[in-house]
Amino acid sequence: MCVSVCLQSIFAQFQFSSERVLPSDALRSALAKTFQDEQRFQLGIMDDAAECFEDLLMRIHFHISAESREDICTAKHCIPHQKFAMTLFEQCVCNSCGATSDPLPFIQMVHYISTTSLW
Repeated sequence: MCVSVCLQSIFAQFQFSSERVLPSDALRSALAKTFQDEQRFQLGIMDDAAECFEDLLMRIHFHISAESREDICTAKHCIPHQKFAMTLFEQCVCNSCGATSDPLPFIQMVHYISTTSLW
């Protein structure tokens, strides 16, 4: 089973199931198969949850908007980009004179920051 079908099944279970806990076995197996060549998300091995979330969003994008590049997708039907993507602008500022570089825009699903920058 592919990741997309597993997610559809889980979403249906969320909507209609009365179970308190939903099984993730099929999704875990699909992730292991999908990323086998990269040795990521393999069964019995712990991987980063944020990376998994980002990869799931990219797999959904791939299945529903394959014609759009992931870094510039503007398809109205692409749920990952419409609901989760953020456009960030990176810009350098000189500490001495205050000069700034041109802003460099890019799109990300998950933005990683250092915990020390939160203080």
